[in-house]
Formats: sequence, C-alpha cells, structure tokens
Amino acid sequence: MKDEYKRGLISVCIFVLIFFVFKLLVGVSAYDDGIEAMRFLSAVLGAGCYWVGSRK
Repeated sequence: MKDEYKRGLISVCIFVLIFFVFKLLVGVSAYDDGIEAMRFLSAVLGAGCYWVGSRK
C-alpha cells in the first residue's frame, strides 16, 4: 500500500510540473481555450503515463 501512495504523490507532482512548465515552454501570453485544454490534457497524460509505467 505504501508504494501506491508514493506513486500517487509522484504522479501529482508530475501533473503540477507539466501543468506549470507547459505555459513557459509554449510562451503564449494570451488566454486561449484550446491551449488551456492542451495544457490540462498533456498534464493528465504525463501523470497517467507515469502511473501506468511505474506499476510492478
């Protein structure tokens, strides 16, 4: 059970990291719904890939 908590915490950290770094990498200052959706979905995808890939 402890491994699941560790994996969950790392997944949340990856989500937050991708979510905030994405805006710096793209460099768009104007608000756009499409870019915000891409930002959220890429963070979910990155965290999900870690969660699935780190399974034993």
